[in-house]
Amino acid sequence: MFFSSYLPCWGIVLASIVVSIVLYKLGHKFLSRKILHIFAISACSLAAQITTAQTYYFFVIQLIVASAILWFVVLFGVFKTENRKSWGIAYFPTVLSLLVLLFPTRLGEIGLSFMVLAWSDGLSAIVGRGLERFMPDWNRLKWGSDPKTVFGSIVFCLTTFICIWFSDGVNFNQGSNGFKVSLIFFISISAALVELISSKGRDNCWVPLWVFFAFPIANSWNTIYELGYIALTLGLIFLFITIRMKWLHPSGALFALILGILIYAQGLTLLPVIVFFVLGSLASKVAIKTNSDNKHSKPRDAFQVIANGGLVGAMTLLIGVFPDYKQVFNNLIYISMAVALADTLSSELGMFFKGKTWSVTTLKPIPAGVSGGVSFYGSLFGLLGAVIVGILSWMEVSDNPNFIIDLIIWGFIGMLLDSVLGDLFQHRYIKNDRISDTGYLRQVGGFRFLNNDQVNLLSNGLVVLAYFLFY
Repeated sequence: MFFSSYLPCWGIVLASIVVSIVLYKLGHKFLSRKILHIFAISACSLAAQITTAQTYYFFVIQLIVASAILWFVVLFGVFKTENRKSWGIAYFPTVLSLLVLLFPTRLGEIGLSFMVLAWSDGLSAIVGRGLERFMPDWNRLKWGSDPKTVFGSIVFCLTTFICIWFSDGVNFNQGSNGFKVSLIFFISISAALVELISSKGRDNCWVPLWVFFAFPIANSWNTIYELGYIALTLGLIFLFITIRMKWLHPSGALFALILGILIYAQGLTLLPVIVFFVLGSLASKVAIKTNSDNKHSKPRDAFQVIANGGLVGAMTLLIGVFPDYKQVFNNLIYISMAVALADTLSSELGMFFKGKTWSVTTLKPIPAGVSGGVSFYGSLFGLLGAVIVGILSWMEVSDNPNFIIDLIIWGFIGMLLDSVLGDLFQHRYIKNDRISDTGYLRQVGGFRFLNNDQVNLLSNGLVVLAYFLFY
């Protein structure tokens, strides 16, 4: 009885495999992969939406077995995409399994999230690549490791809108049709941007996760919707100014705008984010790091915005999922901001005021600007950054002196942890006979795949997690 419930889904999967093999034999390798992507993930989406309380555990078992098999076959090179292993085909059932296990009462929204992944990602790739040769140069984008197209992203956005608008998986009964349109457009555009910066199959993770966790903001979207054209105008002004002043790359400006919308929609204060953005941007303009990574002194891109503000965005999304814990997540947002501002001011202003720099782990002198280095002025300004966030928390959300002290202490700890992780694990090279964070010829330390953005995000996440567990 359990298996018969999923026979249509398995039928779709098997049929898509057959069609994919035929297309592959005919020489349409790219199209064969995308057809399999669309219909196999659609079948999983349908299975999630038809799952009942009686068939739930059988569905979970199928997902876990399928995930294990796919990880095994990809590991041994059975599935490859353009000379690399197709890890994306193993990512999506794993993420689907986790969501189904964690949120068994939201299977409709889970299914819809993967329907978006199936059709939006598949069609955008097919149409974008099919029309690429007819489009001008501005159509080509490379915000991540993989090249994408503007037209393909537009197709992704519109397909996502259609999937959500005609779905029964999410309840948008509150408010008018205008309310529903504005919310779905936000989810669609932001999901398209997430896909745009995703590379090497990771969109199979991030797109459904983003869509799923973005749905609950419908409960707090009224404030944004009521602002209407005012909010849209302010957002466009923000994009224009930050890009024009070269504070942010277009990708960074768009993700910063998304972060601001999420924070405002949840009724949280934007002040600490604005202060961080202004102080961090000004500090980066005065410091010159000849030995730092190659992004330094350039407009901040989406990955740098996510490295410093990604956890803040994650906390705002979790408020929608767990509204009873809003105060907890709000405190964690301030902890994350304290770490980010302390690390930014320490790094940028520490270089500006110069002074001796030592390795945080060996205490040996190293060139200024290299990750893992600490200096007197850098540490002083890092402490100041944590103090600033503490003052902001006192002004905006809390008059608890203990929490202010926590922010200062944990912000400073986060700054030191970032230096430790950078010193131990971030890639390091020899450049002009000196140690540097940039270069490709001779690596002398760390892991090539671990850059400054990832170290920032990792150290921030570890401190936020430690604070949460400790308190």
